[in-house]
Amino acid sequence: MLGRRAAELEERLDGADGWEARFPLLDRALGRRLAAAAPPPADVERAWARLQATGGTVRIGALAAELGCDPEGNLWSFGTYSPA
Repeated sequence: MLGRRAAELEERLDGADGWEARFPLLDRALGRRLAAAAPPPADVERAWARLQATGGTVRIGALAAELGCDPEGNLWSFGTYSPA
């Protein structure tokens, strides 16, 4: 997810003085990465919203029907979407 910057972040985290210093470093690094990312496809957003609304209890078949997808085929773009 962090690509070539992972090594730099790892060094900075390793050099930080304890966990309280590491978390802000990690938050900033992930925040920058997400801010630069393309938004997810609409079907991923709809599926994610439905999963959150149901606490993850929605059945795959029902979710696929709501999205108009084949549950065994192209149910979602989660596997192909990467925020970076």
